[in-house]
Formats: sequence, C-alpha cells, structure tokens
Amino acid sequence: MSDVQYKFDKKIEEMLFKKSIPQILHDGVQFENLLITLLQTQQIVNNEKISGISTSDMLVVHDMHKGAEYILNEYADFDFEKLKVLHSITGRDDAFNPGQLRTSAGGFNTTKGTFTPDAVEPAAVEKYFNQLLADTELTPEAKASKIFTYLSRAQLFNDTNKRTAVLAANVPLLQHGAGVFYIPEAAMENVLHLMGEFYHSNDDRVLVAVLMELAISDFDGKTYYAPEHQAYEYANEHQTLINTFKGLGAKGLLGKQRVEQLLATK
Repeated sequence: MSDVQYKFDKKIEEMLFKKSIPQILHDGVQFENLLITLLQTQQIVNNEKISGISTSDMLVVHDMHKGAEYILNEYADFDFEKLKVLHSITGRDDAFNPGQLRTSAGGFNTTKGTFTPDAVEPAAVEKYFNQLLADTELTPEAKASKIFTYLSRAQLFNDTNKRTAVLAANVPLLQHGAGVFYIPEAAMENVLHLMGEFYHSNDDRVLVAVLMELAISDFDGKTYYAPEHQAYEYANEHQTLINTFKGLGAKGLLGKQRVEQLLATK
C-alpha cells in the first residue's frame, strides 16, 4: 500500500469525521434533490427548530445521521453484513425493504439514458465488497473512492444506494486516519455527470481520480486539520481547485494529458 495523504491518530480522525457529518449528510440531500441547504442540514443535525422543511425530508437527514453514527461505532471491523445494517438504518423511513438486497431489475434515468444495473448475486457481491475492503494494494483514498463508485453503480439495494455509499466510503479513511470523504457542494453537478458516464461505461478510472482529488480532504467545512494546511493560502488553493473542476470538469482538474493517460491504460 502506498503512503497515505494524511495519517491522523484515532482521536483526531474521529473528530474530523464527526465535525464533517453535516457536509456528508448534505451530499445525501443533494443526491435526493431535496431543497435543504447545508445550514439547514447542520440545524437538523443539532436538533434545532427549523421550519419550511417537510417531515419526510427531515427524516432522510435524521436517518442518514444515524447511519453516520453507526459508521463511527463500527468502522474498525466493517464488512458486508454491516453494510446491510448501515443501509437498514440510513433508509429506515424511505427505502423499500431497508437492509435487504435488491431482487428486482432496478434502473434509473441518467443524462445518457436509462441505466439498468446487473442483477444482484448475494454471494458474489459480498465477496467483492469484502475483498475491496481488505485490498492492501489500494491506498485508503483509492479504496474509499472505489467503494463509493461500486456501491453507487451496483445498486445493491432498491434505493438509498448513494447515501449508503458516501457513508461507507469513509470506512477505510477512518481505519487509517486518512481524512474524510464527501463531495463538495460546488463540485456535485459535475461529479453526478461523471457518475452518469461511469454507470454506462463501467470505467471508473477518471471518476476515481477526480474523487481522490476533490472528495477526500482534511476539511470539516470550517477547519483544516493537517498543520501544513492551516493557512489562508492553502484554503484559497483548495477552493480554487474545486472551482476549477466546477468550471472545466475532469480535464480542468486533472489536466488533459492525465485524463488521456487514464483512459489509455487498462
């Protein structure tokens, strides 16, 4: 396994994850196209009084928050069985058969047309997920990104797949003190576009590279945790990176040559 970008101790890593929970939950809000701001997500997490949001939408956030708490308690020995428990918690109030694997055809619309995922073969998907978690050849950052892309595309459950995926992606990072995984709000539209392309191609190379650059950080929304990042200059660089991707996409973020290299290699 290559050197990780961050190497926080257990206390700091768990603090970073806990402080980042509103950011992580807001990814789930955006996946579901709910009209809830990041500030309102924070208020729901804090159990503050809030108006103008339906009970069903608030339950989506509350259930995902409980899923985040489950991750924090269970990440050390996380496996496929615990993934199913995570889904049962995260989708408790709005998923069909929470915690149970999909048995129907499934499918959803993307910018490239309707995507129909492969049938779920329980033994095969359990083996693949557990092997992915245990793969010592992948960095924690790569593992987190691949967990997110795999669970999002495989659609192992009837729904609530991306919300489950963004939570599960944090498991290897927590295990190795390697930061936190969430998609910054400004980058979400372009990431969703890349995900649509990935669903149809099943080629995750560019998407994983983008996620490793954008979705994994030491930033909880207010504070950078790595000592070398605690300066105004780095905050500006980080925001510039996100804005570059927002405006120019993967080639703007990674460079045209790197994107071409990723697509050329097998």
